[in-house]
Amino acid sequence: YGIYGTSTGGLIFPNFKIITTREYFDIMSTEIVGNDWGASDTSRDPDVFVGTKRLNNCLFLHEYLYDNSLSDYDIAKILDEQLESGTEVVFETATSGMKRVMSINRLTNIRINWRKATKGKGSVLAGIRNLSQYHTIYITDTSANIKREFENYSWVENEGVLIPQDKFNHAIDAIRYAEEFYLSKYGTQQIQSDLS
Repeated sequence: YGIYGTSTGGLIFPNFKIITTREYFDIMSTEIVGNDWGASDTSRDPDVFVGTKRLNNCLFLHEYLYDNSLSDYDIAKILDEQLESGTEVVFETATSGMKRVMSINRLTNIRINWRKATKGKGSVLAGIRNLSQYHTIYITDTSANIKREFENYSWVENEGVLIPQDKFNHAIDAIRYAEEFYLSKYGTQQIQSDLS
């Protein structure tokens, strides 16, 4: 099966490559960070923060955080160390999202511009469509969890219809939220001019 992994429908994002973390930070374009919260009542799902940048019809991704054992205090410290003040972070409102944002905001020393993610019926497929329009997706070499998700996130058959599987998608959800916000703020026209 090669790249198709274990599912019947194939990988959703087969077209990705690895770059160095240094290369990511050298890209001079707007960074938007996407967030997906883990389930607060279990330790199964991770809290995720992923940096996204766009250049020359390519999407660049960097994993800031992917962990299911951190307190809000721990997360605040990591964001302090890794993000620039004023960074836009698009956060998931489910899973006590607003409460967690308020808690982390009190604990950080930097100013984060928190933005609510758009979710709803059809948003997963719309997000996949948005991300599939990039010529190549680049993932930094230190982003092991993003890479693992991209190597496994697949189409599966459900009553004769191919749908995205509901696993290997925590970072991908965060990336979708960041992309949706980027498109709503800058629009596709802006992407074309940024990328020309």
